[in-house]
Parts: sequence; structure tokens; C-alpha cells
Amino acid sequence: MPTHLLLALLLLGSTSPTPKASPSSALWSPPSTRVSRPSFDAVILDLSPLNNSPDVPGVQHWCPSPEQVLSAESGMRAHLLGSLAWHSPRIRADLPRYKRQYVGFVRAGKRLIYIQFFHPDSSPVRDGSWSSTFFTIMGGGDYFFRMLYDPAAKRHFDVWVNAPK
Repeated sequence: MPTHLLLALLLLGSTSPTPKASPSSALWSPPSTRVSRPSFDAVILDLSPLNNSPDVPGVQHWCPSPEQVLSAESGMRAHLLGSLAWHSPRIRADLPRYKRQYVGFVRAGKRLIYIQFFHPDSSPVRDGSWSSTFFTIMGGGDYFFRMLYDPAAKRHFDVWVNAPK
């Protein structure tokens, strides 16, 4: 399935993708803003230039603020404690070391934030591309996981850990 269709399906909520392959494929290198603290390192990717693009039909993006990233980070660990992702020894041990991508999108009229996590030993972190390129990762197990955040309700939901391969 083409990367832009997989992203559109995920962001529109019509299905959740099943990771099937190990390699990752880059969709696009958007404008970005780095947000780092001692407890995390993240980048906000602004995909709003793709609004009304035939490459991502029906998906509207917006750019989260650094303050919204800080809000999402503040309740993240508590949410993960109650999710199946927390059963991963790697995620529990390395959560502060995972790099994050924050992408804003609209689903059913609500502004949500898609957060994608990259383990520090993953190839996008090792080569530095995680901070400037939006990826759709297929496989890789708990080296990659993602969740959604509702900044208006200050609520995390829908955690997905990638399949092993």
C-alpha cells in the first residue's frame, strides 16, 4: 500500500495499519521545530502544506505548538503505564531515550496529535533522519510505537506497538 494512503487511513481512523515489513519509507520532509528537555527529545513536523493535496486526500493537518508537546509529554508515562505497550521491557527502560515526532491532524472535526516514537538504536535515529522526515514504519517491534493525543481534552489514547517484522 502506498505510504500516503497508509497515512491517510491511519489519520482518518478508518482502519489501523498492520505492520508487515521491516523497512521504513519516507513520505516527505516537512518544516520542523525541535522541542527538547532532559526527559525527551522531540520534533514537531508541520504537514499542513499537504492540506488539499491529491497525495493525501481528505486529511487536514495543523501544526502543534511546543506548549502542546510539553502537555502531551507530561501525562504520557501515566497513560503508558495502563497500556499493553508498558509490557515491553524496552519501552519501560528506554522511554526517555525514544525520539518523538509530533504531527497534528483533524479527525471528525477534532484537532488531534499523532506521536511517533523511535528507539535510539533504530536506523532513523542513528542516521538523524527522524528529526526531518515523516516516516511510516512497518515492523521493527518495540523499536517503534505510536499514540494519539487530544490537546483540548489533555488525553492520550490508542497506543500501537509495531509488529516484530
